[in-house]
Amino acid sequence: MAELTVSMGVSDRTDTQTVAELESTYAQFCSMHDFHPVPPSAFEKELPSLMEEIHGYAKSHNIRRDGSEHRGYHGVRVEVTRES
Repeated sequence: MAELTVSMGVSDRTDTQTVAELESTYAQFCSMHDFHPVPPSAFEKELPSLMEEIHGYAKSHNIRRDGSEHRGYHGVRVEVTRES
């Protein structure tokens, strides 16, 4: 069984996730549970309002990956782990 581990509000905000990373993690979690994920366009459209409403996080446009800036969130870490 897979477990979705979410860490929000890291005090030093060093954890970051891009929108693409969040989408990939979401798709992985859905696959492990035989869920049907929403289409990527719907995920990207709904994510900002849900992150703001539920967690109080606004989307940033300066998440650094491989020398360039991407859209995403500071202070967020999402992982999918398998229960033993």
